[in-house]
Amino acid sequence: MEKNDIKYLIELCHDKVLEEYGIDMKVISQDAQSDDEYDLLINGTPAGMYPKFINDLPANEKLIKNCKNVFDAVYNPNETVLLSEAIKAGAKPVYGIKMLLYQGAESFEIWTGRKAPIDVMHDALTKTLGL
Repeated sequence: MEKNDIKYLIELCHDKVLEEYGIDMKVISQDAQSDDEYDLLINGTPAGMYPKFINDLPANEKLIKNCKNVFDAVYNPNETVLLSEAIKAGAKPVYGIKMLLYQGAESFEIWTGRKAPIDVMHDALTKTLGL
């Protein structure tokens, strides 16, 4: 997928879904130096993922300090460099393991037609990831 394709998909999502819910979204670069404050920063990149990108920070410290909440889709390690910096800056961290857990639960329910055993799945995840 090309960079322009990603931008188009984000704009399409913004136009069709986010406006319906009254959400204002900005796509900004990782080196943005804005003084604007943000309710939520989302990292959907592999930056911070073990082992290859573990020390990568997908946003600069100034941007992180201007965010109230920081979600990192990376789940290994549980506390990424981004979330560690967010905690230091006073932002509320949202860990990627939650997304992994609930994606798995949704898939389980689609495939089996049964309610997912969230507690069992959570225990298996934390054990597997050594948390």
